[in-house]
Amino acid sequence: YLNGSLQCAIESSRAACHDRAREQAPLRPFPETTKLEAIDGMRRGIAVVTGASTGIGRETAVRLAKRGYELVLLGRHSSRLNETVRVIHRRCPLAVAHIYVIDLLDPDSLRGLSETISTDHGQVEVLVNAAGVWHDDNGPFKGPPLHKTPLETIELVLTVGVLGTTRVLREFIPSMTVLGRGKVIQVGCGFAGAHEAQGWVHYYVANKAIEALTAGLAEEMRPYNVQVNCVAPWYVATDAVRRFFPTEHETALSVASVAKAIVHLTSSAADNISGQTIELRSYLDGLQNPIPPNSPNPQKAHSDEHT
Repeated sequence: YLNGSLQCAIESSRAACHDRAREQAPLRPFPETTKLEAIDGMRRGIAVVTGASTGIGRETAVRLAKRGYELVLLGRHSSRLNETVRVIHRRCPLAVAHIYVIDLLDPDSLRGLSETISTDHGQVEVLVNAAGVWHDDNGPFKGPPLHKTPLETIELVLTVGVLGTTRVLREFIPSMTVLGRGKVIQVGCGFAGAHEAQGWVHYYVANKAIEALTAGLAEEMRPYNVQVNCVAPWYVATDAVRRFFPTEHETALSVASVAKAIVHLTSSAADNISGQTIELRSYLDGLQNPIPPNSPNPQKAHSDEHT
């Protein structure tokens, strides 16, 4: 370990097994005994996080690093993934992370990735599927009824949310079945019912598909000791929610609270939990004037929690 620096930098290469840009962090040498030392003194294996560029995926990656996992961060933007690495460095200096640029709209960008990671870094024990799409730079994909929603928007949401998620699972699940253990956590959106789907039925359908996929896959994976669950929060206080839903942002769940639930499901305490969708919703959600003036918001009070 050298000067408290994160053992990460960036290099690019083409993997022979598939045609995609791969960006990976070369590691500076330090004693093997401290390489994956976590806050509880445990050393663990490889954890893959999709959607690791921002928000829930980024915070989950930090917390997995603190638990001693070596991280593989997947996303579309190398600059944002690099920022995630810097955040991890500040909060967990001994962490090891590698970044791979992928696009869930492109099946070829995933092909062979699991084998590459296993060869270069080790067996994947945890997969967190936090990638999804519900907005672009101009606004959320919400508003018009389904028959007036642009077809390309519907296809984008369903392709990333359903097909993209399925492709990631098909890529990483086989190695877990060989290993004989694993944790898979999907991240969805916790719609309370069809009444909340108005204006973005396509997104509602994508998330219900993720819940069904979770339940079905959990049954298939039970003989292999692989647990599959879904964490489905409603509004979360991310930058995107602050920008597009400022009113809801005031009472939204903290990013930290959602990441904490995800990381719990990767622990041995959750070995007997599988096939479940755990819906999270702020107790302040929907309340009229829920917080007296000048009183702290308890959700926000924990939004920067680093434990």
